[in-house]
Amino acid sequence: MPGFLPDTLADVSDLLDALGDEAGRIHAVSVTVDPGRDDRRAVADYAACFHPAIRGWIGSPGQTDRRVQGLRAEYRKLPLDGGGYTMDHTASVFPFDAAGRSVTTVDPHEPREYALPKIRRAMS
Repeated sequence: MPGFLPDTLADVSDLLDALGDEAGRIHAVSVTVDPGRDDRRAVADYAACFHPAIRGWIGSPGQTDRRVQGLRAEYRKLPLDGGGYTMDHTASVFPFDAAGRSVTTVDPHEPREYALPKIRRAMS
């Protein structure tokens, strides 16, 4: 998983903690963009390392493509010297409203004083 993913999940964990009891109304999800390499257990265990409210999800390659395109995000496989690869992908957080619509974007490492109001608006 890319190096910025741990930072982003740590930021999401911090935001969930800052929301306090309100966080119970949120379904925080980290979705893999590499379902060919990742498995359900690894994705779930990795997400849970950051905050108990974060769930790790995996879908088929087609489901992943549709979700990423719907968010106007991107991902691509990058080969590494000596073999293997890494995945380059959008690092933003996409809050959804209760109807399942993406309503805003929280950029990686966005200051809490800007990110929390965006999340609260999505919750209302």
